[in-house]
Amino acid sequence: MKKLSLSFLLTLGLMASLFFACGDDDEPDGPTLPTITSLSPASGEVGTTITINGTNLASATISFGSEGATVQSPTATSVQAVVPQLAPGEYDVRATVNGNAATSPTKFTVVAAPTATETIATIAQGNNDLSVLVAALEKAELVATLNGTTEYTVFAPTNQAFTNAGIVPANVSKEDLAAVLQDHVVAGTLRAADLNNGDRLTALSGKTLPVTVNGTTTTVGGATVTTPNVTASNGVVHIVSKLVAPEIPVVTVTGSAEGVGDVTWTADNIYLLEGFVYVNNGQTLTIDPGTVIKGRPGQAGDASALVVAQGGRILAEGTAEAPIIFTGETDDLNGSVPDTEKSLWGGVIILGRASTNNLDVNGIKNIEGLPTEDTRGTYGGTADDDDSGVLSYVSIRHGGSIIGDDNEINGLSLGGVGSGTTINNIEVWSNADDGIEFFGGTVNATNLVVAYCGDDGLDADEGYRGNVQNALVWQTSATLRSKDPSAMELDGGVGVNEEAEPYSNPNFANLTLFYDEGDNDLTNSVNIRDNSGASIYNSIAINHDAAFAIERTDLAQNSYTRFTEGDLVVSGNIFYNINEVVDAANFADLFELSDLSDPVIEGEVETALADANTVTNPTFGTGAAKFTPTAAAVTADLATVPEGLTTVTYKGAVDPAAATPYFANWTKTWAVINK
Repeated sequence: MKKLSLSFLLTLGLMASLFFACGDDDEPDGPTLPTITSLSPASGEVGTTITINGTNLASATISFGSEGATVQSPTATSVQAVVPQLAPGEYDVRATVNGNAATSPTKFTVVAAPTATETIATIAQGNNDLSVLVAALEKAELVATLNGTTEYTVFAPTNQAFTNAGIVPANVSKEDLAAVLQDHVVAGTLRAADLNNGDRLTALSGKTLPVTVNGTTTTVGGATVTTPNVTASNGVVHIVSKLVAPEIPVVTVTGSAEGVGDVTWTADNIYLLEGFVYVNNGQTLTIDPGTVIKGRPGQAGDASALVVAQGGRILAEGTAEAPIIFTGETDDLNGSVPDTEKSLWGGVIILGRASTNNLDVNGIKNIEGLPTEDTRGTYGGTADDDDSGVLSYVSIRHGGSIIGDDNEINGLSLGGVGSGTTINNIEVWSNADDGIEFFGGTVNATNLVVAYCGDDGLDADEGYRGNVQNALVWQTSATLRSKDPSAMELDGGVGVNEEAEPYSNPNFANLTLFYDEGDNDLTNSVNIRDNSGASIYNSIAINHDAAFAIERTDLAQNSYTRFTEGDLVVSGNIFYNINEVVDAANFADLFELSDLSDPVIEGEVETALADANTVTNPTFGTGAAKFTPTAAAVTADLATVPEGLTTVTYKGAVDPAAATPYFANWTKTWAVINK
C-alpha cells in the first residue's frame, strides 16, 4: 500500500509539472530585439553621418565598438549616426534597446582624414571639375588669400555650376568676380558636422548664407553640398552643386503721390513693388546692375507696376554679367515659378512727351493698364527727342496683371517715348499681354527678346516712328492667351485717328519671328493695319499657321495706301512654313490683303513681295542654337537698310557667325533653351 501511495504521489507531481510547464506558453514574450541589416556608407572619416537600416531602431542607442555615437532621425527601420572620435580601423556597430543589443553584419571602417598639406587654392587647382573656379580665383586675385595661413571654409562651385549661372570668368570684371567668390567663403574651418539646420553663416562679402540640413543633405545658401570635408592645411572645401544665393534684404516700395524721389536701388537689396510705383516728373530712379525688383501680386487697382511718368527718368543699366531683373514676388529665380506662369505682377511702363497721332485728345492720353484717375499716367506731346533715361540689360518676367476686360499690362509699355531715350538688350518673358508695345513716339530699340507671351510679341501703334533692330519673338501654342495674337501687330491710328498724322512708320531689321511648330492659332504672322506703314528688312518668320496680312479699307488712307506710296516696305526677308507655305510657288497663300479684298490688287502685292523676299528653310539648330540659322540664304540677297539701322551681313536676329547670340547668359530665354 505504501508503494502504491508513493507511486500515486509521484504521478500527481509529474502531472502538475507538466501542467505548469504548459502554462508557461501563455506568458508574454520577452523584449523584441533590434536588428541591423546594413550600413550606408560602410566606411568614412570621424564625423561622417551614416544610415543604419534594420528593425526596432526607433529608441536604439548606437555605438561603434565601445564608443557611443550621436543619433539623428530615428525611425523603426533606420537611424542615422555620426561616427565618433575613433582611431582608424574596423568596428562593430551595435544598436541597443533596453539592454538588448544587435550587431551589424559587417564592420564599419573608420578611415583616416587626409593629411592636410595642401592649401585651399592648391586643392582647387588639382580638381578638374573646379577649373572654372580656379580661373575665377586667379582673375579676382584671391589665390594668395586662400593660400595663406588664415583658416577659411570654401563652398566651391563646380564648372557646371558656373555654366548654369551664366558666368564666364573671362567676360566678368575682376571686381564683380571677387564679389561673387566672396559670397562662397566663410572665415574659420567648418566641417560638415559643424553645419547645423538653421545656421546662418556670414560670408566674407558680409552676406548671410542660410544652412539647411535634411537627413544627409546639406545646403548652404541654397547650394547642395555634394562633396564635403575636402581638408586643407588652412581650412576645408565643400564642393557644391551651384553658386550660392545669399539671403538678401527686401525693401518694400509702396506707391504714393510723392513718387520714389531721386534714389538709387542697389544689388544688395531686393525691391518689392507694392501698388503703382511712380517716378514722378523731375525725379530720377537709378538701378544698379544685378538688382532684382519684384512686384506684389494683384489685379485691377491692386496691381503693382513701375511707372516712369512724363518728365521722370530711369537709369537702369545692367550688364550681361549682372542684368537687372523684374519679376513676381514669388519668383526665387531658381525654379519656384513655372516657366509659363503669367500675371504675377504688372510690368514696366515708361511715359514720354514725344508725339502721337491721338489728335482727338490733342495728342495726349492715358496709357492702358493704369487707373485713369491718376494724371501721372498720361503720355504724348511734341518733344520727339524726349529723354526718359536708359533701359539696358533688363529682363522683365511673369507680368501682365489684369486691369479689366481685354486690358492687361504689357511687359514693357512705351508711351510717347522720345528718341533721346536708350532702349537695348531687353527681355520680356511670359507676360500675359503683349511683350513690348510702342504707343506712338520715336524711341529706338535694339537687341530685344520676347518669349512665351500671351498676345502679340511686338506691337506698335498711334504714330510710332522709331527703329527696331535685332529682335527675337518666340511664341508657342501653350503660352498664348489672346483671342487674336500675332507675332507682330502694327497699327496706325486708333478709331477716329486712323487717318491722322503722324502716320505709324517704324523701321524693323533683323527680326526672328519664331513659332514652335504646331497649330498655334495665330490671327496673323504679321498684321499691318489701321493705316500703319512699316519697313521690314532682312528678317526671318517661321512656322506661323496664319498669313502675313496688310489691311485695305475704303478709307483714303489705309495700310495698302502706305504700300502703294512706298511707306510700307518688306524686303530681303526669309519666310518659311507661314500658313504652310514652304516654297515660292505657293507664295500667294503666304500673304493676304485683309478686310477689303480684291484679287487683282492682292495679286499685284503678292508679286511685289515675292520678288523682294525668299521662301526657304533657314535651318535653325537645337538647344543653345535654337534661334541660330545656318542656311546659305541667311547671308545672301540682303536688302539695303535705311539710315538709322545698322548694316549687317545676315538675316534674322542672331548672327550665325557669332559664338553665342546677344541674349546669351543673361536672359531667361537662354536658360530655357539650354535646359
